[in-house]
Amino acid sequence: MKYYIREVSPTHKKTAWGKAREDINTILNMMGFNSIDITMGNRSGVEQYLRQIKALSEWDKSLNILNKNDTLLIQYPPIENSVFLSHSIKKVCSKGVHIILVIHDILPLIEASLYRKILFSREDTAVFNLSEYIIVHNEHMAEYIFRRYGVNKQHMISLGLFDYLIDNFQLEKADKRRLEKDLPVIIAGNLKPGKAGYIYNLPHNCEFNLYGTNFIGTNQLNVHYNGSFSPDDLPYAINGSFGLIWDGPSSESCIGDMGEYLKLNNPHKTSLYLASGIPIIIWSQAALSKFILENHCGIAVDSLDEIPQKVQCLSNDEYEQMKLDAAKMGKKLRSGEFMRKAVESTQKY
Repeated sequence: MKYYIREVSPTHKKTAWGKAREDINTILNMMGFNSIDITMGNRSGVEQYLRQIKALSEWDKSLNILNKNDTLLIQYPPIENSVFLSHSIKKVCSKGVHIILVIHDILPLIEASLYRKILFSREDTAVFNLSEYIIVHNEHMAEYIFRRYGVNKQHMISLGLFDYLIDNFQLEKADKRRLEKDLPVIIAGNLKPGKAGYIYNLPHNCEFNLYGTNFIGTNQLNVHYNGSFSPDDLPYAINGSFGLIWDGPSSESCIGDMGEYLKLNNPHKTSLYLASGIPIIIWSQAALSKFILENHCGIAVDSLDEIPQKVQCLSNDEYEQMKLDAAKMGKKLRSGEFMRKAVESTQKY
């Protein structure tokens, strides 16, 4: 039997943060996997260690149904129990269960606390080496996991892009948006200063359209905030020229921990833009820059200051072709093609 873990919460609200996980659940369900639901209780006010212990108990109880030669797919790290998960996995592996991981984040690379970095690194080492297959974002992440954790590359599968499912995508509604080469650059996502500090240091030689939460405002006249939308509504609300993939505190380059992380990960907003038929502007050193350029879905820049010149060098016909190529890629993302192929490549049992 094939199973996947679905973490559920009575207080869950649909957000962009959880969409990648929900879409993977939907794809696995369509592929014939059975869900094992793990309830995430309201643990507010409970000491962190006790929360982890309670989550461990919930995992152990839920995984009792697994038998020899079953396959279990886990989205990693889980929303809860990211410290003691290896204990649960060891138990099911001893029964002959095959583990597949889908990596969302490598927490030691983005955690500020040294103590938490050490905890998560230790857990990653155990979980990665217990898994039969690991679906990673790209070859750069595979290389990092090989060097840092000693996982054989033959046990890793590159996803390419996260899918972005849109139920009953309405092409006519999407066509009503304004997507033109000379319109503002689009920035969507969490606009919190601590998460995306570059937003509050954008160059003045380019216009920007912002969409998302936690925006605290700016005096720059070239920055236009357009509100927050649900993951289902956002693809129809976005107007502009290109979707921006950038991170860190600076507009001159992607620096700091988040800049380094961009060299390894596939930001989910890339999938949002492409699923919406919007071409990309991406940092030239980002892990996804090669993919974007090879598939003619956008352009790469070293600094945000370069955007006006790079866009100016594009003819209208070249930009329209990028939109067509982005739309082709978006159709694949909306159908779940990338995750489906990655999971299928693990199915040798």
